[in-house]
Amino acid sequence: MPPPLCLPQFGRAAKGILGSRGATSGTDAAAAAHCVPALPQDLLAEILVRVPQDVAFLFRCALVCKRWRRLLADPAFLCRLFSDAGQSSLLGFFVQRKRPSVTAWRTVANIFNFKSRVPAFVPAPGSALGPRRRFLTSFVSSSAAASGLLDNAEPLAERGGLVLLRVFPRGAAGGHKMFSLCVCSLLTGKLDVLPPLDAAACFDGEGVRGYAVLPSGDLGPVPQQQPADGYSNLCQVLLVGVDSGGKQLNVHSFSTAATAPQNWLIGTAYSFSGDAGLISGPFGSNVATVCCGTAHWLFQLNDPTTGPAMFTVDVNVHTGEVCAYKRPVDWSSAGHVRLLYQKDNRLVLRTVQGQVEMLLATMSVAEKSDSALMFLSSYPGYAYLLDLQSKSMTMLAGWSESFNYKTAVPFEINWPELFMSRLGVQM
Repeated sequence: MPPPLCLPQFGRAAKGILGSRGATSGTDAAAAAHCVPALPQDLLAEILVRVPQDVAFLFRCALVCKRWRRLLADPAFLCRLFSDAGQSSLLGFFVQRKRPSVTAWRTVANIFNFKSRVPAFVPAPGSALGPRRRFLTSFVSSSAAASGLLDNAEPLAERGGLVLLRVFPRGAAGGHKMFSLCVCSLLTGKLDVLPPLDAAACFDGEGVRGYAVLPSGDLGPVPQQQPADGYSNLCQVLLVGVDSGGKQLNVHSFSTAATAPQNWLIGTAYSFSGDAGLISGPFGSNVATVCCGTAHWLFQLNDPTTGPAMFTVDVNVHTGEVCAYKRPVDWSSAGHVRLLYQKDNRLVLRTVQGQVEMLLATMSVAEKSDSALMFLSSYPGYAYLLDLQSKSMTMLAGWSESFNYKTAVPFEINWPELFMSRLGVQM
């Protein structure tokens, strides 16, 4: 049997939801557990498959008795219960909260809004985690939450249940020289702090331009691979930045595997001449697109001699090989829209006549669920979820002007996998 269920954070976060959805009291649950064993297993499954797909309600059902918990932890039953979830579902967005001004602290409303500096989770419409907004600390262990490490943390990337965050030492401002990162596992609730980087020595004035966090599933078949001492999550982290002094675009990589060097490795992706300002990007998103074992970022080289050219920075996640491929674009050829991409949090249409920037900005693209977080620059207090398949748009509940919308990171994961990890069951 798996270890006993212990989810106080999820329970506290959903008390209001449970009361409104008819959850039973402790006495009623005990009475139900006494009567339920008389039901055949297949009939019990037919009843439970019709319960609301709400995280708090399902966890309450799992606590009724061992028989209910065993059924709810069955992968076949969960796949049936969440048949529409597919391989990955968009559960919501992690977003940094704004630093309040001295004046803002003096208002009663903002004292409540800023009582925690931990990143917030804003659920997507219809999220299996329920409709309520909560802090990132509700996903991690109590000791990690109490350490204060996540205060003022900035979400950078998420993949496979791992969230990459930039963390700030107590009393440090966002522009301090040492660049510190941590990896948070939403499946186990554990945090890993990575070795620091000297941002002033490694990057130009723009700092890190691209990020990627790759869980063990992206690293290929690695039998018996274990995290190194001091680490609980097996993953690889990639950073892309420009060394303006050395006139290079570099990729910094770190692996928590026991067989990997326990320091940051640097690989040169592209060498250039002239001003580092000639390189702009990455476009689309600063988070890498991972496909067929390779992480990709799209950059632009604005060479005044040869004209603008697009190129990709590619990193093989299995071998660590770094390379760049130039993608010629003929802007003078006949046609209409030649390229559509994101730059500085705005959608840009490049045409033969020039470029047009749209006020409607795409902040975060969820690559597996074909969704994008969108907003109007003039109304940052409202955010919308765009379904790229149906082209429908839904407003996100729980969004707030107290969020730094530029840090929004989509949370996509196989929901049954997350549910079972919280029950202490391995899929």
